[in-house]
Amino acid sequence: RVRVAGGVLPAQQARRLAELAKEFGDGQLHVTTRQDVQLHDIDLGDTPTIMRRLMEVGLTSRGGGGNTVRNVAACPYAGVCPHECFDVTPFAQAVTGYLIGLTGSYNLPRKYKIAFSGCSADCALARVVDLGFIAETRDGQPGFRVFAGGGMGAKSRLADEFLDWTPVSECIRIAESLRRLFDRHGDRENRRRARLRYVFERMGLDAVREEFKRIREDVVNDGVPEWSGD
Repeated sequence: RVRVAGGVLPAQQARRLAELAKEFGDGQLHVTTRQDVQLHDIDLGDTPTIMRRLMEVGLTSRGGGGNTVRNVAACPYAGVCPHECFDVTPFAQAVTGYLIGLTGSYNLPRKYKIAFSGCSADCALARVVDLGFIAETRDGQPGFRVFAGGGMGAKSRLADEFLDWTPVSECIRIAESLRRLFDRHGDRENRRRARLRYVFERMGLDAVREEFKRIREDVVNDGVPEWSGD
């Protein structure tokens, strides 16, 4: 399973995936609901070669499965939707770029899913993942409404509105703060109750917000960067 951050797949990367599927797999590419691309029927002995050839074009399978920071998804119409507040693709890619390099992103209590939507239509389903950002401009300044604690499955839960609004510069720090909170408070004994939404259920929204504030101070002090760009 290959990560495609924000669902953006340039032609060079798409060609490389096609080549690998034909050479090492069943000749088909399987696109997941979270914008990953899967190669099936791969021999274990071929995986180092496949991973090296993915890296040559800027792709990786790191965090594709397991208790990890999963692929950061974005609205499939990002950059072309006439209703979006702004293109959320750079933010999905920036959060990916920071979290993918952290050792702590690969030993979480359970998977950690993040999504970015460009408008209130929420095509990326930011309200039903662990951490969701929905673009909203206020007083001419681009920012996000932030939702957290959502998830699908047998005990599905709509995310709480975690932050009423925050400037776009905060997206990396928010994602890292909530990752640390999840790492610290997630249930590592009972897999069925290990997702972030159960932390919200157990602690309550107010307590989670207070813990988030404390962790965010540590995140800033540790030098986690703001997003900066055009």
